[in-house]
Amino acid sequence: MKPSINTHILLGEVSTEPEVRATARGSSKLSFRLKTGRPMPNGQVYSDTHNVVYWGANAPQLAEQIRIGDLVQVTGRVGTRGYDGRDGQKRWITETTARDLSPFGGEGAQQGPPQQQRQQRPPQRQAAPPQQQPAFEDGDDIPF
Repeated sequence: MKPSINTHILLGEVSTEPEVRATARGSSKLSFRLKTGRPMPNGQVYSDTHNVVYWGANAPQLAEQIRIGDLVQVTGRVGTRGYDGRDGQKRWITETTARDLSPFGGEGAQQGPPQQQRQQRPPQRQAAPPQQQPAFEDGDDIPF
């Protein structure tokens, strides 16, 4: 096979509640859907939905950090796999197997334990009132 690259970089909103499952061998699998948008020539935005899967021991912690609507960056590879459905029919799914997941704003991007993040939101910053600048009537009085 000739050299090729399979890198998928996404930045989008989590559109389903993250789900963690443990395999019989003890691995953890985090899965969720990510919604991205792309502008169309007519000015509208078309939404794409991506199936994202992350394998790793820290999958449960990542699931606690991200919520529906959070902005998340995903870097991984795209793959298509087949499986047999409950009705015996062969089904196919295309998904991004994430190598890196980074919350990009929202509650998941805050530092600290996830339980504290959901219970305590930092207070909104108040904008400082604009300060009055001294008026200079003459160009000779400029302080520089």
